[in-house]
Amino acid sequence: LGNRLVDLRDENVARTVQRIAQAMTAIHMLLSGCILAVLLRHKPPLFVYLFAFLPAIIDIVLISGGEQMLRRETTILGIAVAFSGNALLLLVCLFGAWRVGRH
Repeated sequence: LGNRLVDLRDENVARTVQRIAQAMTAIHMLLSGCILAVLLRHKPPLFVYLFAFLPAIIDIVLISGGEQMLRRETTILGIAVAFSGNALLLLVCLFGAWRVGRH
């Protein structure tokens, strides 16, 4: 019974972290896409879409990897992996906003 409770807790933490990280991803993807569209306004739309899409895919893969790590055992490393993709998208947003602000 003790092992089942630990497994249930790990599953609960993994799902919660995944949902929070994906909610943050939606906001970051929207912001990064907007900023990159302004920054790369002279490029074709498909190029801008691809440039915004790749960090978003990396973020989703990292969220999934962090969730799988948390399902096995709740650790800080699993949480860090799940949110590291959001940190990547946030850096893209901040760098893009800084570049747009300079012009």
